This record gives sequence, C-alpha cells and structure tokens, in this order.
Amino acid sequence: MKKTKLFGLLAVGLLSVAGVASCGNDNPNPTPGGDTTGYTVRMGLQNNMGGACGTVAYTEGFFEDEGVSVTQQVLGGPVIAQNLLQGQLDVGFLGNGVAWNYFTADSKIKIVAIDNITDDDRLLANPNSEKAKNLPAADGKLDNYEQLADALAGANVLFNPTTTPATFFSSLVTEINSHLEDSERIWWESANVKLPATGITAYSQDRKINVDNNITEANMAASLRSGNYDFAVAFGNAASTIQTTLNYKIVGRTSSHLSTDKIVPSTWAVNTDFAAAHPTEFAKFMKGLVRGMDFRHDDPSKTADAVVEVLNHTVEKETIDLNPGYWPTREDQLDYIKDGGIAYTYVENIRNNHLGGDNKDKIVKTAAEAADFSYLKTACEALA
Repeated sequence: MKKTKLFGLLAVGLLSVAGVASCGNDNPNPTPGGDTTGYTVRMGLQNNMGGACGTVAYTEGFFEDEGVSVTQQVLGGPVIAQNLLQGQLDVGFLGNGVAWNYFTADSKIKIVAIDNITDDDRLLANPNSEKAKNLPAADGKLDNYEQLADALAGANVLFNPTTTPATFFSSLVTEINSHLEDSERIWWESANVKLPATGITAYSQDRKINVDNNITEANMAASLRSGNYDFAVAFGNAASTIQTTLNYKIVGRTSSHLSTDKIVPSTWAVNTDFAAAHPTEFAKFMKGLVRGMDFRHDDPSKTADAVVEVLNHTVEKETIDLNPGYWPTREDQLDYIKDGGIAYTYVENIRNNHLGGDNKDKIVKTAAEAADFSYLKTACEALA
C-alpha cells in the first residue's frame, strides 16, 4: 500500500529496553545464512518504528539475501551513539537528541541515510493548567505562535534532555521566536546557559520558560501527576500514556508548527573506520537496509511484528505507534540525495538545531563533513 506523505514539501523532498550484548564482533545472533566467512556487521536498533527498517531487514532476511552477516542490539539512543563512536557498533539508528555527535571535531560517525521525517514529538498541555488549557489542539497546520509564546512564558515544562523531544522543543521555540519581536521571544536555562543560544538577544526575564529536564520518559507520567507542570514534551509510548491517563492534549508538533528549515529527521549512522575497512560488507548492508525501508513504508504492521520479535515479545504490538511520521522509500531517498535535493538541508537543520542547544560549543564540522550519502545512492540505484 502507498501511504499518503505526511508533509507536502518534506514528503517530496527512547528508552533502552535490552541489556547491552557483547560489544565485540562475536554477537551470538548473527543474521541466519549470512556471509559468516566475512566480517559481521554490528547494528544498533531502538525499540520502536524509528530504525525499524533495519529491524525488518534483519528478521525478513534481506541482509542474508545480500550476502552479509549482521548482528543487532536494541539499545537507547545515547548508548548507540557512544558505541558507534567507540567502534563497538558499526551502524545504528540515531534520533536527533544525540545527533550533535556527528558534528564534533573528532567524530568517528557520519550520517548515511535519512530514516524518517518524524511527527512523533509532542508539546502536551495540562488540561488543568490556566496557562495551557485554552490552546487549540494541533490537528493540522497552525500559526498561533504568539499565543503559544504567551502560554509558555512563565510556564513549567517537563522533558528529557537526552531524547528527541528536547531538540523538538528547541526547534519549536526557535520557530515561535522567528515570528516575534526580540523583547517578546521566549527562552529557558540549562546548566546556567540561556537557550536557545541563537535567534534571541533580549532574554527578557518575564519571557523565561521554567524547564525541568531532570527526568526520563519512564518516570514522566508519574511526575506529571503532581500537577506542578503546565506542559510536557514527549514522544512514543510516554506521550501516549500521558495523553490517555492524564488527558493531556497535543498543542504542538512538527506538522502543526515547524517550517521546512526547522525539520530535523532521524538518521542512520556509520562508524567511519568500519566503512573504510569493510566497504563491501557496508555496501551489502545498505542494500538490505534500503529494502527494509520499502518494506516498512508498504507494511508498517508487519514491521511492528518484527520489532516485537526482536524485543522477544517484551512489548505488545498495540503499544507501537505504526505511523508517527513519514517512512521514506528507495525512490524518496534518491530524490532526497539528488543534486539540489533536500538531504543536506535536513543535515543542516540538525546542525543548526544543536547550535542553539546545550552542545553548541561542540559543533565544529559542517553538514557536508558530517554526512556521506554515496553508499545510499549506490544501494538505491542497484535495487532499481
């Protein structure tokens, strides 16, 4: 089935749930029938549909078909990033929360594919908050930036600083501020640093947002039951739990408020030492991954079955959001990475997002230096 694309132009153009397995090249669960005489590619996955093109490529035997042996570990985003940087994983799915690692001076990872254009991150309003309760639901495109700014100024907001909701919140505030005079722009503080770091100079005290980011998604709903927060920023199962048990309403998300130059997709990363040492295995891996992308796009339900299988049935399929964003196909990827395509715009968006965040001083590399889509292009063309 061909799913309707989520964002006009964009469509054209996490939690750790499993223990860390062996970090060497001896994972006990290699792809059945893969090329066991060669190098076994070590892949990092997460526990949701993000990156599930790799999950379903693993369970459906696409890597095996392409002649490469692959092992998988289900981990949280920060752990995947750390293991990739240290050479303990070769490839992995990364959300934008840890994507600043692509741009550090000595980074050993590069972006090799856009995984999805997510709409999963949500600004959630407390129905009992005087500041939040009158905001409209984000059911479509909205332009109530001044209203959002007034509601957020002085509000208490809760989110995890290490996952994609944090970078979504940064993008949302930057978008809101772009529609306001400097004195009316909103901001918050993290570790005594005023954020966003760009697009604002006044930092008016009466426009400050009171952010509490000493939290994980697993504990968020319990903290919100105190009634001390006006807003939460969350994604995935955590957001769904907050909505269903606490009646919080979605008042902001990517599709409702962010313009093209603020969209930050999730990505696939490769350790550059691995890519240089094992180009044949990496090329075969990318072909299997692209086949997984088409499969996820066409059959998200069966892809969710693969997620449940890899998680050893520790989650129920009903808890997995099948369509929290747009799942690019092989054809989409070729369109993204063509001359003048949107791929490097997305990479630039990721870089700019983190230039306005906690890790701004670590951002050194350019978008062009942080990405390499050549293997993706070769894989997509080979599968045509």
